[in-house]
Amino acid sequence: MHLQYIKTTEPRSAVATPAARIAVTLMLNRLMPMVVFLLIFLLLYTGMHAYAYTKLRAGMDLTRNGKILIWVLFGFMILAPIITRLLGYADIRWLSAAMGYLTYSWLGLLFLFIALNFGADLYQWGVKLVGLATSSNLERLLPKPGMRLGVLGMLAAALFIYGFIEAQTMRVEHISIPTTKLNNTAQPIRIAQISDVHLGNMLRNGKVDHIVEIINGLKPDIVVSTGDLVDGDLRDRTDWIASFNKLQAPLGKYAVTGNHEYYAGIDQAVEFTAAAGFEVLRDQTRRPHKALTIVGVNDLTEKRMGNGHAIEEDRLLADVEQDSFVLLLKHQPYINDASTGWFDLQLSGHTHKGQIFPFVLMTRFVFEITHGLAEVAKDSWVYVSRGTGTWGPPIRLLAPPEITLIELQPSQIMAVSQTK
Repeated sequence: MHLQYIKTTEPRSAVATPAARIAVTLMLNRLMPMVVFLLIFLLLYTGMHAYAYTKLRAGMDLTRNGKILIWVLFGFMILAPIITRLLGYADIRWLSAAMGYLTYSWLGLLFLFIALNFGADLYQWGVKLVGLATSSNLERLLPKPGMRLGVLGMLAAALFIYGFIEAQTMRVEHISIPTTKLNNTAQPIRIAQISDVHLGNMLRNGKVDHIVEIINGLKPDIVVSTGDLVDGDLRDRTDWIASFNKLQAPLGKYAVTGNHEYYAGIDQAVEFTAAAGFEVLRDQTRRPHKALTIVGVNDLTEKRMGNGHAIEEDRLLADVEQDSFVLLLKHQPYINDASTGWFDLQLSGHTHKGQIFPFVLMTRFVFEITHGLAEVAKDSWVYVSRGTGTWGPPIRLLAPPEITLIELQPSQIMAVSQTK
């Protein structure tokens, strides 16, 4: 008996085609960072609840049913951010907004409770170490677990209330930059900057109107948004679009992408921003005034999600004529050494100045400039906004929201001033 090998020609599956393989690869590149972020978040968030539980157990006489009830509540709160997002995707906005306030208010309160308890732990460990080193009984300096739990719990609640009030108190920061690139007879150019507004289900309807009212009162020539304007599903938000279109800026309104534009969906984010009256600069330059060139670059998240950059930042800047003042709009305040000297002023955001103290201490490990004004090279300045809105917890602690007014002044001598 002879067996004969017969070669068959079967149609290749769709996944095997080059176009489909590229599509799958791009999808995985976009999904993997989100999956990794979600896993890390759930791990850290679960750890935060476990730490809080140890403090509750130490300060309270919990029964078995009490312990179970706490963990049922904690389990729900751990999953609540995901539930909130799913409700948003399902377009159940009122429930998504309510869940969002509950979820992120809890996150803020939990963080404050943990930060205070961690500080108390450091104090307790220090007292014990001193006691061991000196052979002294210093236990009397330590509060009882029940008293410690009550005091720190009330202090966390008080800080949360203060942080909520601070988040509603908008400040206007004034930056004056004299420059020789404006003719001495020319009028100053006034630029209003917003950053990190984080438009989403949790933002109150009147917030955008308040922002627009403040900016129009400043009478800027230009309005810029340095990323994270969008943070969620903005379908049918014609009210916000109409409000932003009331912004008065004779020389135009310009925006760049932030990381949250990509998380929310870059296409819908850009579409919304454009409908709101902003020209979105995606690795592009514009010259709205003979003495001013604006360069806007895409956020680094685009490259991390596998999309790459149309033009690298330093190459884009190198092609700009240096006879005008070069304003670089860039969401994250990373300093590109190859770019310094090619721009006069970089406007950024992203850090929120930590938003909730002591997060600002952590952001200093990532960014050279976490907020405010700094000179990074001769005649190259960077200003990092604290942000106009909030992300996550609806609170700010020692980092109030801001709208920035930058005034470019004609001068023969370069000098920079910042007033609050």
